[in-house]
Amino acid sequence: SLRTFERTLALLAVVARHRLFGQLAKPLTAALAWLNVRVNGHRPKESLTALGQTWIAMMPPNDQELFRITEVTDEAAFAEIHLHCPLRGSGDGQACHALMNYDRSLMKAVGGQLEVLESQATSGKTFCRLAIRRENGSQQEREP
Repeated sequence: SLRTFERTLALLAVVARHRLFGQLAKPLTAALAWLNVRVNGHRPKESLTALGQTWIAMMPPNDQELFRITEVTDEAAFAEIHLHCPLRGSGDGQACHALMNYDRSLMKAVGGQLEVLESQATSGKTFCRLAIRRENGSQQEREP
């Protein structure tokens, strides 16, 4: 559920920002992503449209459109996260990078790669902007 996701995110943000425990954030997020992929049976995708849709499907229920694909080009599916991040305005790009390892791990499991273009932690904005690309970097046709 969204509430569980938000609570887990808040806990992971505390871990990621902690001086001693911060290094645990990456393996924890990778393990949670692995669990998501295995439990929900997500499979590799070829097209950028399918990768973007799969990323949304891997997130909690999206009734409020907190996770959005805004554009698909030949190079990437561009996405936004409108969920209130516990790192918003913190200036802690390193903790953000550690938390976003969850999304990077999800995309890697289905044949994609994810790049954070703008983060709530450092941009001053109320949402994050992402680019989802094919893992192999190929320029295949988009699905209609």
